Parts: sequence; C-alpha cells; structure tokens
Amino acid sequence: MSDPDTTQCPTRLDPPAHIAVIGAGIIGTCCAAELRDRGYRVALYDRGEPGQEGASRANAGQLIPSLIQPIAYPGIWRDAPRLLAARDSPLAIAPSHLPRLVTWLCRFLASSRRDAWRRGVASLAELNAGAMAATRDLYGRAGLLDSLENTGALFLHESPASLDRARADWTEKSEHGYEHEILSPQALRDLEPDLAASFSGAILERSVCHVSDPLKIVEGLYRYTTARGTVFRRSDVRIAAAGGDGVELAGADGGRERFDGLVIAAGAWSRQLLRQIGDDAALESDRGYNITIPDPGVAIRRCLVFADRGFVATPLKSGLRIGGGVELAGLAAPPNPIRLQRMLEAAKRFMPGLDDRGGETWMGHRPATPDSLPVIRASDRHPRIVYAFGHGHLGLTQGPVTGRRVAGLFAGTGAV
Repeated sequence: MSDPDTTQCPTRLDPPAHIAVIGAGIIGTCCAAELRDRGYRVALYDRGEPGQEGASRANAGQLIPSLIQPIAYPGIWRDAPRLLAARDSPLAIAPSHLPRLVTWLCRFLASSRRDAWRRGVASLAELNAGAMAATRDLYGRAGLLDSLENTGALFLHESPASLDRARADWTEKSEHGYEHEILSPQALRDLEPDLAASFSGAILERSVCHVSDPLKIVEGLYRYTTARGTVFRRSDVRIAAAGGDGVELAGADGGRERFDGLVIAAGAWSRQLLRQIGDDAALESDRGYNITIPDPGVAIRRCLVFADRGFVATPLKSGLRIGGGVELAGLAAPPNPIRLQRMLEAAKRFMPGLDDRGGETWMGHRPATPDSLPVIRASDRHPRIVYAFGHGHLGLTQGPVTGRRVAGLFAGTGAV
C-alpha cells in the first residue's frame, strides 16, 4: 500500500532501542537524525558515501509542498500515446523494460481513476502540510537553515489553454492553503527578463524554496546525526533474518549484527530488500536527467517549472541546474544522452542566452510508486521493520516530515 497513513504502528520500541537505517540518501539521513534525536541508538548503512547514490546527489534542489496531485491524473490514458510519441516528450519508456513494467503500469492506470486520484490528493496534501515546518525544524537543529532559499517558483505555460488548465489545478491547491498569483506575459518578463517572450503567462508561488546544493544538505544532516552518536557503516548489507524480537543484518564481509528495529529507506533499490523478507512493493526507477551549468550566461532569480515540458531550472550555488523528465528503463540500463540533449534544446529556446559550456551532466533514479504516494508504514509481516521509500520527485520536500513519521511509528505515536 503506497500511502503515508501511519496509523499502523510497529511493535513499540522505547529508547535506547537499537535501530538500523538502510539508505543514506535524503530520506535515510532524515530518519536517522530524527530517531537519534529521540534517544534511539542508530546505525546508518549505505553501500556508498552518504548522498552519493540515487536521486539525492544531484536532484533539482526544489522544495514544493504544493505538488499534491498524483502524476496518474484522470484521463492520462488518453494523453499517453501523444506523450510517448512526441520527440521532446518528458515521458519515455524503454521497450526492453516494458515487460517488467506491465504490473506497475496497470496499477498506474488504476490510480488515475477519479476516486483513487482524489484519495491520492488528500493523502499527499496531509503529508505535505507539515513538510516545511519539519524541514525548518530539522535544518535549524543541523545548522543548515542558511542553505534554504525562499525565492518562490514560476510555473511557466506556453499557451492560453495550458494556463487555463493550470487555473483549475491551482484552485484545488488553494483549498489546501497554497496561495498563487497568475502573471501576464509582461509581468513574467519583469520578474525574469532573460526568459523568452513566448510564454502565455505564468503562475507564481512565493512560498516555494530551494536549497543551495542538495548534496550538501544530505552531507550536513549526516554530519549532524553522526556527531550526536549515529554510527555510519559503508556496507552493502542484506536482511539475514527478521522476527518478533528484531532483525539481523549481514554485511558483504560476512559479519552479522542484530537490531531491535529496521528502516528501509534505500530509494529505488528498496524493493530488493523487501524481497529478502518475503515482502514486495510496486516500485520503479523514475530516471531523471540534469545538467549543472556554472556560468549559464542568463540570470535566473528563482525556481522555474516548465509546466508543458516536464523539466525545471534552479539557481544553485554551483550554477544553474536544468533537469527533469520521466524515463522508465530500470536500474541497470545506461543513461540515454538523447533525453538530456532534447531537454537542453528546449531550455535554450526558452532562455535564449543560455550557454551550456562547462556543464556537468547527471542521471539519477527516483523511487516511483504507481499512485505517487510514498510508502511510510510498518511491514505487515515484520512489524519491527518500517518502510520509508517511494517519494518520487518529492524526496527533498518530504524527507524531514518522513523522518518525523518514522520516529513516531517506533514510538507508537504515529506522527510526531
């Protein structure tokens, strides 16, 4: 069940119970930090250095709690053929991976039914309502508030029809407290003069934040929690045993260690761990691409969301980061450079002065569920194992609030 409902709690574990967290990306480090700050003994595992795997290393860096509408919207089945056929579509499915996607895609389409979609909106709105408060609280404790920039975001629309469709979406978002302004083409040009004059308008959301560098956030949270006693172990561990009295992890070197509880926060790789204990989840890699340009030749002042193209631009400390898209091709396929090339072509049309020389390219794996809802709950089979994965495009936004919820599950309080 991909649902942030935390009413199902694991066997209550009081501090100083020993809890392992597998995955040192944004979700895992937030979980480790919240658990340690509540008095639990914590061991954080990852096969690489903190933040270096998955989507945490070089994501877009934007925090947008107003993204409460699941990707599988009602009627997406009608738009899918067009999206898949378009040369510069934000969506791509690798033909070689399609046989493995059948079940996931069937669940994705089922999630687009209006009743299911409405439930998804309600669940995401409930989770995201606490996202920024949890972020500011955790970043404050970790000394990272200076890395949080509140410049707002512009959602850019290329046609009057696109802008009209967005008005309906934002009417719903307004019901959940997300305020916005609709800008004329001239008002947009006044705010971002280096954009092309081809947009029909934009929607400004002033509450959107971005970080100066998403990798530095993960590394900062890691330093914070390890300074307070969390132990980091670089190891590609597996779950050797799980029962009513705890969990046993086995490292690649053959060593074993028992824990009172376990958090699985390994992003797109979490499904492999679930299968080790007889569980499973509808989880796929949503591959995204980006380029970070140190001297872009354009002055972009705030987060940009190219709403009709499925990519964004963020003014980070290291330069302008342009990225996005959805590619379903699995965890093992090599990067497809055409995906980034076409995104960059579009970015140059919308930012005519853009100079991509010296840009650093990247591809990462976002953990995607069919209904866009993260999995934050205890295992049905093993109540001392808690799941915290499937955050898709919102890992940075939902990391701290997920950490709070995971800590609340072990404390027996649900959300804290």
